Amino acid sequence: MPGPYQAVIKSVVKACRIKDPISRAEAAASLESLRSKPETRDLVRALELILEGVRVQDRLLVMVDQPDDIAMIKEVLRLIEGEAEYHLDIAIVNGTRKFDIKERERIRILLTNLPPANLSGLRMIRAEISSENWLGRYYGNTGLIELNKGWTNGTLAHEIGHVIFDTLSAQQKEEWALLHARSKDPSDFVH
Repeated sequence: MPGPYQAVIKSVVKACRIKDPISRAEAAASLESLRSKPETRDLVRALELILEGVRVQDRLLVMVDQPDDIAMIKEVLRLIEGEAEYHLDIAIVNGTRKFDIKERERIRILLTNLPPANLSGLRMIRAEISSENWLGRYYGNTGLIELNKGWTNGTLAHEIGHVIFDTLSAQQKEEWALLHARSKDPSDFVH
């Protein structure tokens, strides 16, 4: 499929990379040319998600409705010859519930304002709903953050703190553990 659609794919990925309004308008127009073709339905969906994505240096943050979209996006990005730097690193997905528009925007703003190096261990943020008493969870072995209904920006920042902690050296982790322990003793604070 990439042959006749290569130019459209590249225009969308370029627009996502440079965030220029003119290139975004051109990419959106080129997508319109594919919309009427039934055989390009999945390609158009993947390209729309990529176009809506956020570049965080060389990483791509894409918000998807279902995990299957991730594989589709990765396949489209793989088809782009000579564009190896465009790979999907972080996906925002719906789990047992859907992120609403405001939640998606809060996530997008928070992640785009963090140094990319701090997000190196993050792979996916998933919306969940649970009656258990938690707002956020981080799974270090997979790079997954789950956000329960009622999460706040502080919840996401806390979970990203776990992501960052995982990237520290052993010495840095020891220093942070000491700081954390000291913060629990009120006599350590200077008044």
